[in-house]
Amino acid sequence: MDGEHLEDGLTDEDRRSLCVMPTLEEVREAVFSIDSDSVAGPDGFGAVFFHTCWEIIAEDIFGAVTEFFRGEKMPKGFTATTISLIPKTASPTCWSEYRPISLCNVTNKICTKLMTIQLGHVLPKVISLSQSGFVPGRLLSDNVLLAQELIHSLESRRPDANVVFKLNMAKAYDRVSWEFLYQVLQRKRFPQRWIGLVANAISH
Repeated sequence: MDGEHLEDGLTDEDRRSLCVMPTLEEVREAVFSIDSDSVAGPDGFGAVFFHTCWEIIAEDIFGAVTEFFRGEKMPKGFTATTISLIPKTASPTCWSEYRPISLCNVTNKICTKLMTIQLGHVLPKVISLSQSGFVPGRLLSDNVLLAQELIHSLESRRPDANVVFKLNMAKAYDRVSWEFLYQVLQRKRFPQRWIGLVANAISH
């Protein structure tokens, strides 16, 4: 991928901010930001265990998180998940009417939450303004309102010669090539260390 159509990526300051090691307090905040009622992953330890026993396990969890952010190889079970199917309709009759979710271990959630927080500071610089979802300060409804305004404008100006296309990337995440993802991150000048963390977080 030559990246011809990609805008410039991160600055050196942005790159350094992604390589800062999380503090114990940041790890604690990540732990307690997880809903106590969230379902446990394959290891059976839910968030309520981490909340209740934090004073006992804090140093061990901080050590594990530190190892992850150093890029050290994590145990195989670190990224293990349990797949659960959630019905989209009251009476599903085919697989497409189920929404699969992955139940991961809390230790994995902690690390990815910390990565998400770091990423949030630079995300607006690498995502186009037309992408209204999944970026702090932007709303999915923004593009809906924009589309309505555009259609209204088209109808009022040229009522007999308009075409509108609605495109939907169904299950786009399931179809993303990991190699393509890594190349985009490199083209956007993400640190190689950060790209390695992404690989460790999603690989099994």
